[in-house]
Amino acid sequence: ALEAGTLQVRYFDTESDFDKLVVGGLTYSGQVGPQGVELAFGDVLSWSSDRSETRTGWKLCFAELEAADSSVVAYFVVDRNNNRVQRCTPEGGACTTVAG
Repeated sequence: ALEAGTLQVRYFDTESDFDKLVVGGLTYSGQVGPQGVELAFGDVLSWSSDRSETRTGWKLCFAELEAADSSVVAYFVVDRNNNRVQRCTPEGGACTTVAG
């Protein structure tokens, strides 16, 4: 993570035990995603799949927190199915694609 923040799961459906999302050293697979997991600067997300079955996949949002008062200054939407990452602001919901 480039900033401290919290993950919000929009949907999470992977092949149990074969498709894995690792967040901060913890592994998520099947239908249980990293809802509410807090990330610190430098924490890593990694994805692996054996590609043997196709499921819905996952979509996560990352709420970037302001250090002083923990208010959200931006959030990131990670859409694995479309290989896209967007950075959005709470005011007006403006989003910019940052990867993909």
